[in-house]
Amino acid sequence: MASVVNATTNLLSNTLGALGSIGGGGTWSAQNENAACLADTGVSAGSCLNAGTNFDRRQKGLLQWWSPNWSGFEGRVAYAVTSFGDGVTASNRTSGAIKPSIWDLSLAYNNGPLSVGYAYSRQQDLLAYTAAVTTVAGGIANGSGSGAWQITGTGVSGSRGIGHRIGGKYAFDLGGGSSIGVGAMWESLKWDIDYATTVAGDLTQLKKTGWRLQGNYTFGNHFVGLEYAKSNEVKGSATSIAGAATALAGLRNFDGGGTDSKAWVLTYNYAFSKRTSLTAYYVMVNNGANSVNSAINSSGISTAAGADPKYYGLNLRHTF
Repeated sequence: MASVVNATTNLLSNTLGALGSIGGGGTWSAQNENAACLADTGVSAGSCLNAGTNFDRRQKGLLQWWSPNWSGFEGRVAYAVTSFGDGVTASNRTSGAIKPSIWDLSLAYNNGPLSVGYAYSRQQDLLAYTAAVTTVAGGIANGSGSGAWQITGTGVSGSRGIGHRIGGKYAFDLGGGSSIGVGAMWESLKWDIDYATTVAGDLTQLKKTGWRLQGNYTFGNHFVGLEYAKSNEVKGSATSIAGAATALAGLRNFDGGGTDSKAWVLTYNYAFSKRTSLTAYYVMVNNGANSVNSAINSSGISTAAGADPKYYGLNLRHTF
């Protein structure tokens, strides 16, 4: 994950590492904002949903401030208006009231073997905008029957995405250049959607949580790490669907069944010197029936719903 200096917003990812977005059910998401959706070039509804719910993104037009380090304590603030060169302009907004922007805040303590942190993000109108500008089905839609849902492009008037992430790690010194490290992180993501006029099946809220545990052992030039991450099912609510077999009055529960996923990551690193190292890794993902979590932060890599991808590889790094 690139640092915030290299124009990555969100401080959630920079403070504690990345988990993600709605995507197709996985907690992880594409790292890059889907500019094609924001520019209305006819991409898929799934891509537009990911663009509007992504909390780990490279963002143009980012302003930020980093505090000095006070005995291990430091804070960071970032702000972005998404009209800075990524396809969002006053002329192509469906509604002048929809004005996408992002606020990030993080607080961290890093001193010796202990590191803890909290990060907060607020995405104003990002999901509303991606639904309002795309020509895909007049908005974003998916599901069928009593599980069908949509974000009506002509009716949506605003949205708020809120992310919280908290975590920490601790290293136990075993002496002789050896140590054992442990860490944990928890994340909560929530989106509320507003409408000027509602249609049956309009999403009003989405929620998702995830967590992970990490452990590593360092001895000499060797590092061995193991990580387990769990992304829980998407939850939320929508307006009732007229004519559905089980239509309910008012709001109904959003059907997020099968959108959970799990991932295991095993890593080995050998440091030839302070500047050169070799890393071997193995990643295994177990998706629910409706989850498309690939566990890779790249918009160019995806997996089918319910598939269980596996990866392994080598990475040689040298710093000049």
